[in-house]
Amino acid sequence: MAGYNGAIYNKYVQGVLPKHTIGTDHFFKGKKTQLSLNYSFRQDRDVTYYTDITNFIEDNNTSTWSAEQEALSNKKQHNLSLFFDYDINEKAG
Repeated sequence: MAGYNGAIYNKYVQGVLPKHTIGTDHFFKGKKTQLSLNYSFRQDRDVTYYTDITNFIEDNNTSTWSAEQEALSNKKQHNLSLFFDYDINEKAG
């Protein structure tokens, strides 16, 4: 059956830092053609905690240094997909 179907969506997740996705989906169907188009934009902020440990050995003496580290990242991502289908003849569909 020929027609159109579409949606707009918004997703938000809050942990230590927020993650957000917004997008749209579209699907068109004709007698011999189908077209699907999807787009989304995602923005994530993440924090990573880790411990850096360094061992020093000199003159049979060992020293250990440790440091707590925190790394913040901000990522932005665009996603696009396109699908097109065409029926060459009626027997193929």
